[in-house]
Amino acid sequence: MFLTDILAGNEFVVIFASNKKMNIMATNTLNRIILIGNGFDLAHGLKTSYNDFIKDFWQNEIDKSYEMRLLKTEVTDGKAYYIFEDDFVVVELKDFIDVEDEKNIDVFKKNIIQYKNKFLRVIELELYEKKWCDIENLYYKELIRCLNLKKNENDDYSIKQLNDDFEAIREELEEYLYFTIPKPTHITNIQNHLKNTSPFDKKYISYDKTLFLNFNYTNTESLYIESTIDKVIHIHGELRSEENEIIFGYGDELDDYYKDIEKQEHKEFQENLKHINYLKTKNYEDLLNFMNEADYEIYIFGHSCGNSDRTLLNFMFENDGLTQCKKIRIFYHDMGGNKTNYNDIIKDISRQFNKKSKLRELVTKEKPLKEPEQKLQKKLWEEIEDYMVEVKVDKTCPAYKALDKNISSKKDLENFGISKYLVTKELWHSIMNEKTREFISPYKQLPINVSWSEIKGTFIEKLNKKTGKEYRLPTEAEWEYAARGGIKSKNYEYAGCNTEKELKFYAWYDENSTNRTHPIGQLKPNELDLYDMIGNTREWCEDWYDSNKTKRIIRGSSWKTNAKYCLVSYRNCSVPVPNNNNDIGFRLACSLK
Repeated sequence: MFLTDILAGNEFVVIFASNKKMNIMATNTLNRIILIGNGFDLAHGLKTSYNDFIKDFWQNEIDKSYEMRLLKTEVTDGKAYYIFEDDFVVVELKDFIDVEDEKNIDVFKKNIIQYKNKFLRVIELELYEKKWCDIENLYYKELIRCLNLKKNENDDYSIKQLNDDFEAIREELEEYLYFTIPKPTHITNIQNHLKNTSPFDKKYISYDKTLFLNFNYTNTESLYIESTIDKVIHIHGELRSEENEIIFGYGDELDDYYKDIEKQEHKEFQENLKHINYLKTKNYEDLLNFMNEADYEIYIFGHSCGNSDRTLLNFMFENDGLTQCKKIRIFYHDMGGNKTNYNDIIKDISRQFNKKSKLRELVTKEKPLKEPEQKLQKKLWEEIEDYMVEVKVDKTCPAYKALDKNISSKKDLENFGISKYLVTKELWHSIMNEKTREFISPYKQLPINVSWSEIKGTFIEKLNKKTGKEYRLPTEAEWEYAARGGIKSKNYEYAGCNTEKELKFYAWYDENSTNRTHPIGQLKPNELDLYDMIGNTREWCEDWYDSNKTKRIIRGSSWKTNAKYCLVSYRNCSVPVPNNNNDIGFRLACSLK
């Protein structure tokens, strides 16, 4: 092909460099980068903000104080003081805190006599003054303070202690996000934005490739992965990933203090700088490769564009290489009543630009990321049907053949429905109209512990009356067939995995439960997308265990079970009336007509 043919076809532009060499690149190709920030998770109703994390942290501290309150007691002026102490605080409790009181966290914090983690104290001061905080930004401020104190040598808060305290907070945050945040459901409005393949500049026909660039640690973008999405990069890592560890720190290389920090001989000053930690994975390299393929537009989905990511964002927005950002399209949050966060996003984006004229050239206002809710929220019992999994029975498949011949209900096994989740305390109390401390957050998403007779005698009867359905307990054959994965079974020894090494990702048992139940649906599901089939609580089944009809079948395992009893084949039983067992719950089943 001759140069004249190339130009006549309008397929390429020829650029002559000073060294007379020729670089050729396409002009009719445009890619799309979708920046996902915390606002994306918040739009899905996920409590992933730092404020939510800190609130949950203090609630856990209160819960731990109950468990440890008698560990150490002092008496002053004839009054007993309960001393609670961990790696974060020392608290002198004059009395038990009422966990049902909404002010319980404030009461707990007022009794703190020492912050062992000084960075936690910094966070609390910020929250007190501003009612919100950016933990990564606060870390950078403390880093600068340590830098100045190092010069003056008049403070005992060393860079090592700051990093140790910061790391402890990071570990707590990762645990909160991994174990507490529920699985979200997709939003139609966001799906519609993604299906838009029309670039802003009309000279481009459509996007050639799309990249999800996720700045969160969660994987909410997985709800929208379709053939139109070519790549996903978790630039800050993923939760509990050995290959892609989370990056938690600061990344504003444009700040005046940044060069002073890099000049320090003490390497701990650079411990949590993002540009250092980006080199630990291929994420940054993969992003560069994508940016260098073609010009690109940027969609901003709930990204705050804060200073902790300033350097990376500045590079993406003002990149003056062979490929460039052609447009920044902001999808804001509509809060109703003419209130949006568009102006706040613009103010934050402005900080990422050295050339403000470039800002005005690139940024455009698009549509809301999430419309205000118009429809009424479903009642809890109305949502049950949404979480019922249809299980087809094939008596030739491995899951059926593995059922023990002593399971009486095996011969009658037919297609059935079974719930993804254990019945929670919230659902139980909504049906039974009971108000106890267990109904108060954070307890409501924990599985309920009840007797077989309470379930059959009252709960299911009331539930079916409210829903007009015919829910029931699963038979033992239904339970095990579902736990083994049904027709999707991979012959696992446990529900979802095959080794004890993997078990901690699928079940709460004695090795990882910290001696308590956990909110439903936090670990990985089995092949049928069923959660907590083993671990957390054991589960009641419909069947009698013995011919004398004195005990009912229990399947699965619980938070206090040893791994050897977590096998899907393990059978157990108990008397159906209320007793001292505190680890037996249940899930719902139904027949399919």
